[in-house]
Order: sequence, then C-alpha cells, then structure tokens
Amino acid sequence: MQQNQFANKWAVNEDELSYMIENYNAKYKKQPGEAELKRASKYEEYKVHADNPVPKLKYWKCVINEFGEMMHEEILPLQDK
Repeated sequence: MQQNQFANKWAVNEDELSYMIENYNAKYKKQPGEAELKRASKYEEYKVHADNPVPKLKYWKCVINEFGEMMHEEILPLQDK
C-alpha cells in the first residue's frame, strides 16, 4: 500500500504520515510523530468512506498496526537495497 493510499484509507494527514515514515525506527515502540498523526486523524471521515469501518475505540490501534505492516513489508525492504 502506498503512502497516499494509506492516508486516504485511514483519513490521516499525509504530511504527518510522511514524517512518521521518514523517522521510523523499528526499535521504538512509539514512533516519532505518532501523537501528531493521531491528532490529525479524522475518524468520522474514515467512517464515511470505509466499506466496513472499525469501531472508534479500535481505530487508532488498527491504524498503527497497518502502519507497522506497511513499514516492514513494503518500505523497509526498499531502504535495505
């Protein structure tokens, strides 16, 4: 999933997402820029556009889990080359 697709799917700010990607460190449990991305996220917008939206209480955990998957499966392998 590309960065803009991720931002659109979860209704998060693409600039804040870019910052998190650029400063990602697999050793950290909480990533730099995570709080800012959370503040800039728009659950209501996500809920309107999602086919099967997750409940609000699970939204942020799902965002972070999918972010980690995207980093480990798509972005970090490209950086290692």
